[in-house]
Amino acid sequence: MGIMPLTPEVFPTGRVIAASVLRLTEQQLQALRSCDRGISIRFENCDIVNALLTAGFVERNVAGVIRVTKAGHEYLSYHATS
Repeated sequence: MGIMPLTPEVFPTGRVIAASVLRLTEQQLQALRSCDRGISIRFENCDIVNALLTAGFVERNVAGVIRVTKAGHEYLSYHATS
């Protein structure tokens, strides 16, 4: 389950995200949304978690707890309105 390349995006905050930022698959986006709602995704399919970590949308904290980063919140905000 890969992540798809994307052209640069401008988020509502005016921050331009580089072309190296990736478009998430529907499953990855669902996992990111779940994580944002406080639902643990550390036991999700490791490919999904690793893709979110690689994209910088989540970070792994103590005991493997995954939390959404600022970039992840911006991605969710942008895709909630598009």
